[in-house]
Amino acid sequence: MVSVKLLTCALLSSTVIAQNVTLRYMPFGDSITEIICWRAMLWEKLQSTEFASVNWVGSGRTDNNCGDSKYDRDHEGHSGFLAINIANNKQLVGWLQRNPADVITMHLGTNDIVQQNKPVNQIIAAFTTLVDVMRASNPNMKIIVRILLRPDSEIRVD
Repeated sequence: MVSVKLLTCALLSSTVIAQNVTLRYMPFGDSITEIICWRAMLWEKLQSTEFASVNWVGSGRTDNNCGDSKYDRDHEGHSGFLAINIANNKQLVGWLQRNPADVITMHLGTNDIVQQNKPVNQIIAAFTTLVDVMRASNPNMKIIVRILLRPDSEIRVD
């Protein structure tokens, strides 16, 4: 889902001048974020890099049954949520206030398109709102967006 190379580039470009500051990373999205094993696999791969101490943040702490009990479970993944609803209800505002982030991955859009057949222009407007919220929270935040439109097709915006 999220390549280690892509996240490493985002983390490197977020390196804070002060050496003793720990970067905060928020996995954000729907069930792809909440229950799929990519969080555990990414955390494991980062353990052998200079980013082993990155602090994963978010209100969720669900175990995604990946068989790895050691990974940082913090995330902001919400199964069944729509990007449109998160944006319209301003939910990300509160989530970022409670758990500020320096780097965020956003896996949203599948439920909007596949399950709810929402118009693309509404989804794009929601993404624009969400990125604006991220920038308002931290103007230097590195944002990685991944959109899975249907099981056999994807668009990556890196």
